[in-house]
Amino acid sequence: MDTETLEIFRSITYEKSGIVLAPKDEALVQDRVSRRMQELGLASEREYAELLLNDKMGQETDHLVEAIAANVSRFFNDSDQFDFIAEAFAKWKANGQIRFRLWSAASSTGEEPYSLAMALAEKGAMLSGDTKILATDINAQALKVCKQGVYEQRHMAAVPPAFRYRYFDKVLNQGVATCKIKPEIRHLLTFRQLNLSSPPYPMHGPFDAILCRNVVNYFDQSVRQSLFDEAYRLLRPGGYLLMGDTENLDGLNTDFESVQQSIFVRPEKDVEERKKTLVTTSVGRRTGRRIGVLTRRSDERKPDRRVEERRHLPKIPSDVKNVYIHAGDVEVSSEPCVFSTVLGSCVSVCIYDKTAGWGGMNHFMHVGLNSENPLDTKWGLPAISMLIQKLQGLGSRPKDLTVQVIGGGKVVEGITMNIGHKNVEEAFSELKRWGVPIVATDTGGETHRRLRFHSHTGRVELL
Repeated sequence: MDTETLEIFRSITYEKSGIVLAPKDEALVQDRVSRRMQELGLASEREYAELLLNDKMGQETDHLVEAIAANVSRFFNDSDQFDFIAEAFAKWKANGQIRFRLWSAASSTGEEPYSLAMALAEKGAMLSGDTKILATDINAQALKVCKQGVYEQRHMAAVPPAFRYRYFDKVLNQGVATCKIKPEIRHLLTFRQLNLSSPPYPMHGPFDAILCRNVVNYFDQSVRQSLFDEAYRLLRPGGYLLMGDTENLDGLNTDFESVQQSIFVRPEKDVEERKKTLVTTSVGRRTGRRIGVLTRRSDERKPDRRVEERRHLPKIPSDVKNVYIHAGDVEVSSEPCVFSTVLGSCVSVCIYDKTAGWGGMNHFMHVGLNSENPLDTKWGLPAISMLIQKLQGLGSRPKDLTVQVIGGGKVVEGITMNIGHKNVEEAFSELKRWGVPIVATDTGGETHRRLRFHSHTGRVELL
């Protein structure tokens, strides 16, 4: 596989899922994409890369991420952790708790959440009346297996014989002897597809325990920080975070306290909110001259609104609409709305009409336009044009618009092609053509950005 093609796979995988692929992972990437190429009848990796770059609906990109993220899952992996949480469950129950909520964040094909369900069942979970386990994964095909709960005999080695008898039915599946999880265990689970690299998560919590095991090592430090910020928010005080035996919270800004190896607790009394500042090395990598916490180019006037840069973003009021912007989305709103996204090499253009008090935002990942589909807004030119045209449709005039440009980082180590820089230059050039002023930027560097844009005030919050 040539270097440029590998870099395309790595960049798209990171932007879609937050998974970091190193140059040494070439053999893994080649193996995973070759299976999909055979299904599609493609002769070369370059053909498949071009297909992904022109994937307007994102369906093929989903196939790539599912292939890359495929993971081996086993029943009762790190069995001591299941014993720990089962004992904690028994104590909570003995203390009068009657409602229990747990989350398996990377459930894969279901072995982890079903192991958890069986461990809790041994402590009377099915008698508690209100025990639920949320099982999530980015891989839709893996979740399909999880929902079915049917496993071949070779996957059952770590399941104790008594558990096989109590919690599985033996069934023939296409002539193969299999074990199917019993309905009373399956009914403890709820299944949802979720991308852990795209906070904020749609759940409200609080959870008694979160299992986030053997997935963190796929992510870089910025995605890990966002992930565990969300885990902390979703756990109740006294709730547990369980990680894989090779994973930890080293280098992260968090109030979790260690219980034992790979098990952490949210303190019963939260530590007073820390005064949070940006790491100076992170700020130093960003381009432009700093204005407060937002950078701008020297040829632009000082913005009248600043980005608020926080380690924990404030809660969005319940009466304000919250919309997550994916790559290729272009959204505007005349009503109070908060648009949010996570950026690596992609760029978001946030436009505010200072006269009307409304605005909009996009998220694009490619330079120029798609020759086969000129309206594909994953590409910079149509993404910017459509955003401005949508605002004009609401009644905006170009002279009333102000622009903030965010993103364009070089976030994946080993990639020589600076896609982010090209995306930023694309935004600058196209916005100049439209004649709308860029009042502030936060671009370039080597950091992952999580941002919110308040369409009714023009304020940007940046993590």
